[in-house]
Amino acid sequence: MENSRFKDLCEQLKAAGAIDPKSWVKSELQENIPQVARFLVLKGLTDIYHDVNENIGEMDIYSDEVTDVYQKLASQLDNQELKRLLHFYGKSVIGKVIDMLDQGYLYDVNAKVGWSLMELNEQGETTDRLIQGLHEDFLEFDESELVPNTKA
Repeated sequence: MENSRFKDLCEQLKAAGAIDPKSWVKSELQENIPQVARFLVLKGLTDIYHDVNENIGEMDIYSDEVTDVYQKLASQLDNQELKRLLHFYGKSVIGKVIDMLDQGYLYDVNAKVGWSLMELNEQGETTDRLIQGLHEDFLEFDESELVPNTKA
């Protein structure tokens, strides 16, 4: 059964774009850490900042002025350099989101109410396993963990 579970989890991670699913699955099974869920969260967040073109296309939702500002910048800078800047800006924003997710409970805001990020099973029910420590893998994640050019 354990070998079958190992293979199943490896296949899930491979399908999600993992280069080395075995290390994630080994940790999940030996340490009872929801590594598949952690991988999927990190991949989803990484996909967000990688898609600079889509993010540029979405900016006008948040401000009527953003298209003009972007066009002004694009006329002054090399387009690839501007997109590279926006890529790293997006990565830094996602890094801050990950820090917030890893902190979980916002005691400095309200000591009586907290929250957490939890793994769900196939039925959409919580497994009671926390998804945490995302910052531990985030910086190297897209460079070392994903098959190149995969998209969700």
